[in-house]
Amino acid sequence: MSNSPTNDELAGEDAVGLADRIRRGDLSPVEAVQATIDRIERLDGDLNAVIHKQFEDALELAASPDLPDGPFRGVPMLLKDLWAEEAGRPHHAGIQALKDADHRSTIDSNMVTRYKEAGFVIVGRTNTPELGLVATTESLAYGPCRNPWNTG
Repeated sequence: MSNSPTNDELAGEDAVGLADRIRRGDLSPVEAVQATIDRIERLDGDLNAVIHKQFEDALELAASPDLPDGPFRGVPMLLKDLWAEEAGRPHHAGIQALKDADHRSTIDSNMVTRYKEAGFVIVGRTNTPELGLVATTESLAYGPCRNPWNTG
């Protein structure tokens, strides 16, 4: 990936911009996913934003000919751990009891099915307050998610 964009260069891109770069061949799905993983690994220690990582599966899908050819083919994304169920994956909605039970979804929710059909590559799940009932993420299950501009 010596000629590929760094994750900092991609940080300013939105999903439409990334999809366009992938379609033009300026960036491969694997490069986009790897840049996202690199950024998460570099920043999440301070932020506590990503609670479930599925990096290996994401890289495998990004390299697969089975990656759906939707409008967002190869664009990496994170799912909020609220009602975005993905079969076989943890789904705790910020609830300590579900985390303790290692609850896993048995189905893909309609929303997740549509994301996948659109070609998004799911790289993990993000922290959330219990059931999304408050405006800040300070769950007992995973701890606080910090502001990237003020992590103190």
